[in-house]
Amino acid sequence: MVETVREFIFQLWGDILTLTPVRIWDVIDVLIMAFIVYRILSFMEKTSASSVIKGLLLILGVAWIANF
Repeated sequence: MVETVREFIFQLWGDILTLTPVRIWDVIDVLIMAFIVYRILSFMEKTSASSVIKGLLLILGVAWIANF
């Protein structure tokens, strides 16, 4: 068990070290997407669309639970 955990940690650390570095364009892309999602959510909060989305999420959640 200990050897398995040790091997997992060494493999994970090796994977972390071989990750590609974060480029400035990656950061800009994440910031743009976060801004767009924020604007959509803030717009939906002011309209009745938020109630519709909440209702759809509730229906999808109930349907997902019913599949079990």
